[in-house]
Amino acid sequence: PDAYFSDIDVVALQKQLRHQGHCVDVSLSAGSFVCNDLYFHLLHNRQALNCRSLFVHVPCEKEMSTSVVARALESLCDLLL
Repeated sequence: PDAYFSDIDVVALQKQLRHQGHCVDVSLSAGSFVCNDLYFHLLHNRQALNCRSLFVHVPCEKEMSTSVVARALESLCDLLL
């Protein structure tokens, strides 16, 4: 197929993370070729892998501390599990 879509409600996930104080945005593009290719193949094989998948891009910002990123990813995992 030309595209696959996540079964995760990313808008609801964004709202929950923002409610917890995290600065997050939803993008309808996985980004550059490598990111698109990786996410496409994950979604293509999700049944065989027996898993849900979500592409999360964490931008490299000088002002973002490791602890801020870690807390955001921890919150994301808590919401998904």
